[in-house]
Amino acid sequence: MSRQIEEQAKGKHRETKGDKTKKELYTTALRLFREKGYENVSISEIAREAGTAKGTFYIHFPSKAAVVTEMLHYYDDTYEETAARLPFPCSPLTAIQNLIGESCRFTCETIGVDLIRVLYIQQLHKNPAEQGEMDYHRPLYQLFKHFFEQGQEQKDLLPQVDRSHNDHLADPCHQRGIL
Repeated sequence: MSRQIEEQAKGKHRETKGDKTKKELYTTALRLFREKGYENVSISEIAREAGTAKGTFYIHFPSKAAVVTEMLHYYDDTYEETAARLPFPCSPLTAIQNLIGESCRFTCETIGVDLIRVLYIQQLHKNPAEQGEMDYHRPLYQLFKHFFEQGQEQKDLLPQVDRSHNDHLADPCHQRGIL
């Protein structure tokens, strides 16, 4: 879960006017991107539709591309919420299937394939040291790693493959834009 959401859940963080404005800019941008396509939406239009000034946009996001990157925080929250809803006990295979299913649903219904494409293009244009959004410490990778290792320990998944290989099992799906 993102730090802000964790703090809100613990009662340490109250949503401020700035938080609300950022969320409104984000949701407005996503709506416009889905309606018109990423390339056909300007920062001025996002700000106008959100009821704020263009300068306010830049307080919360350094660029239009940063809005797309912000999606990953919501994506990570979705993965963690999905994992938290899994029945107990739950097999590692069922957990992985649920995570992949939720990823597909969230991508199609919330983000949209076009914005995932934009995100991957952005990442491909960065040098590897700047690709923090694709960091293996993100909840997405940590959850998959956990369930792959659990499945291996229980001898349900890939018992013939050493654990170092499991770190990269989800990567081919990720590179193809599936996860």
